[in-house]
Amino acid sequence: LRCRSAQATRAFWEKHFDFTACRVVKSDAETHVYMTRLRDGEARPPEDLEAAAARDYVRRAGSLSHYLIFVQEHARDADAEWLPNNGNGEHRSFGHVAVNVDDVYETCAALEKDGVAFHKKPDDGKMKGLAFALDVNKYWVEVVRRATGDVSGGDGNLSQTMLRVKDGDASARFFSRVFGMKCAAHRRFDQWKFSLYFMASYDDGASAGGAAADAAAAAPAIAEANNDADMEAVKHLWQPVLELTWNHGTESQDGPAYHDSNTEPVGFASIGFTVPDVAAARDAAVAAGATVVTPLDAADGVCVVAEPLDKYRIELVQQAPAL
Repeated sequence: LRCRSAQATRAFWEKHFDFTACRVVKSDAETHVYMTRLRDGEARPPEDLEAAAARDYVRRAGSLSHYLIFVQEHARDADAEWLPNNGNGEHRSFGHVAVNVDDVYETCAALEKDGVAFHKKPDDGKMKGLAFALDVNKYWVEVVRRATGDVSGGDGNLSQTMLRVKDGDASARFFSRVFGMKCAAHRRFDQWKFSLYFMASYDDGASAGGAAADAAAAAPAIAEANNDADMEAVKHLWQPVLELTWNHGTESQDGPAYHDSNTEPVGFASIGFTVPDVAAARDAAVAAGATVVTPLDAADGVCVVAEPLDKYRIELVQQAPAL
């Protein structure tokens, strides 16, 4: 996610959600800050967040860790009025990130006391018991309840990243086929004409082109709609899900239904996957209809592709050895 100030954004997430900075990348053009809510007992990042060890830390294999990456583009620093497109106005795309908490009302009361603004408080609107706080960049941060009695980790873990998609079934099958993700839960709201697909990666991997991807391609990619047990299981996950939001009818439109946020007005930049073989992941994505945006950088082990329907960018990142 592009941000107005990497320093201010880091401070917001550290203070209000107990996130930890795990890697910092600085250049004349940009500053990147990788942040996550560390799980209880999880190995901490190295002290020098700009060192190669920090890069390996965030890329380590066999980890369910996950990161919000905030990017400050220094060419915009002189514009004191600039804020990123949060994806929920005229140029809709990415919608929000979410955090799991034990008590939505208690968390939101604390946020409000600390001066955090809200797009929606827990009892506003038709959907009760969830909220949307606003971070310093005006991105929406959904605050949702974790599973009752869950002991997977500390309060406030990253729960989901939401993308609006043109065709829910087609997008869910793309992420299943290429990245071995599983549709952990599927919610249909026909009265409001939208559906949600919660796509998850598990310990058995999201290895593009590997056995997990093959198994996911062979199995039904779409979970049964409105299964409460599936949704409750998602609330037990420590790792985030990719929430695909399909507004019924957009699948019949010509061209992309949403702004990819990499042309003006910019905001969301990409999602990313660490994979054991970037070239194989790229080839699997291209075979499923993706296009290459940034060719593989063999030295850094990164390639960027655009998925076929909505043209959202996906970073493919070479895994580092496990800690």
